[in-house]
Amino acid sequence: MLGTGQSWVIVLAGGEGRRLQSLTRDEHGVAVPKQYCALHGQPSFFQTALARARQLVPPERIVIVVAESHWPWWMDEAEALTFEHLLVQPLNRGTAVGIFLPLLHILQHDPEAHIVVLPSDHFIEDESVVRLALEEALLTTRQGRHLVLLGVTPEYPDTEYGWIVPGSTREGNGCGVEGFREKPTLEVATALMARGAVWNSFMFAARGEQLLRFYLTCLPQVARMFLRRFSAGLHSAALEPLRVLYEGLPTVDFSADLLERMAQQLWMLPVPACGWSDLGTPERIAEVCARYFQIPCEPTCLLLRTPPPRRQPAVAATLFPYPTSAVTRYLATRSRVAMAAR
Repeated sequence: MLGTGQSWVIVLAGGEGRRLQSLTRDEHGVAVPKQYCALHGQPSFFQTALARARQLVPPERIVIVVAESHWPWWMDEAEALTFEHLLVQPLNRGTAVGIFLPLLHILQHDPEAHIVVLPSDHFIEDESVVRLALEEALLTTRQGRHLVLLGVTPEYPDTEYGWIVPGSTREGNGCGVEGFREKPTLEVATALMARGAVWNSFMFAARGEQLLRFYLTCLPQVARMFLRRFSAGLHSAALEPLRVLYEGLPTVDFSADLLERMAQQLWMLPVPACGWSDLGTPERIAEVCARYFQIPCEPTCLLLRTPPPRRQPAVAATLFPYPTSAVTRYLATRSRVAMAAR
């Protein structure tokens, strides 16, 4: 039985990576989600994110969020199968929903949890810098801050990243948040950089209970739809009841629909330049390859390695000897649904 007030990590692995689909198609022309790809012999971004999470907490306090439609790839990532807290989203309803599902899952286990949220498709050259920043962010939530964003110190005035504008309140290494700017012009980005604004990494730590309150304030419809289902006995790993819930949900964005509205209650920790990139465009991938792997290349080249998708197994138990694992429950549900449809 886990105690309360523990640190947890959510790994978000349900994104589609549409901007990079020209680089991530396999030999059959299927677009592979970016998080299940890798750069030049490296582990996949998904595997790297799991390793990042394990630097902070043990596996029993890591919650992985994946998409049902991506099952050929996350099933192929063998490490994920050892994690009990693997949640399968039946549909993509945006980042706000993608975070709220694991948030409720964690609060069911630990009502006083402190939570780190990590994307699974970023590149970080110096992992130790980010690990220290995440540990400080968790500590900061225990000292009373509600939600602590990691802002990466910019190396140039990027016009494609989102920026965090620092507020006037400062304490220790951190500061308040005045607001956000998404994809500014070069002139605006240069001005933001000059006044100390940072790149929004979408990595953050939060007190779970307070994050729930933010949802109730900013996204009351979504929060209440979830809470009604959970209070009626919905299990976060029950795929078909989740599908019914998700079909009625709107698509909502965590940054635009929650963070921007709660900016005055947020805190930001600046992270020294560490070779961070969200790999969001072909040009950024080319930049990372040239800078860190000494591989000059055109951004239109196929730079990402993709693991081969496997066929859906007919019987889950023959592949996964973990009767209590989330993956086995998921596959068993798929098998029952398939048999009922015959």
